[in-house]
Order: sequence, then structure tokens, then C-alpha cells
Amino acid sequence: MTHAVAVAEPGRPGEVRYIGGVDASPDAVRKLLTRLAARHGQLHLCYEAGPTG
Repeated sequence: MTHAVAVAEPGRPGEVRYIGGVDASPDAVRKLLTRLAARHGQLHLCYEAGPTG
């Protein structure tokens, strides 16, 4: 199972970029968030469930 990942720049005109997929394991998600936080600073996260919940 994987999660789709995108980054949205701040503000209404901010660009949204699809980063790719990441494995749904806690370690893989933690590693991705650590990498994104190092690059972008403070993160605000959102999760949208798919059609199966």
C-alpha cells in the first residue's frame, strides 16, 4: 500500500506539486516527513481517505 504525496506552497496562489508515492509503512512516512521538513521547515499535513476508507 502507498500514499500519494504532494507539496503546496503557502498562500492562495501557491503552487501544488505532486511528489510521488511513498510506502505506507510508519518508517517510510517518517523518513519522508523528516526530508520534507528539512527542505520546507514547518509542515501542515492533510490526509484524504480513498474510496475504501
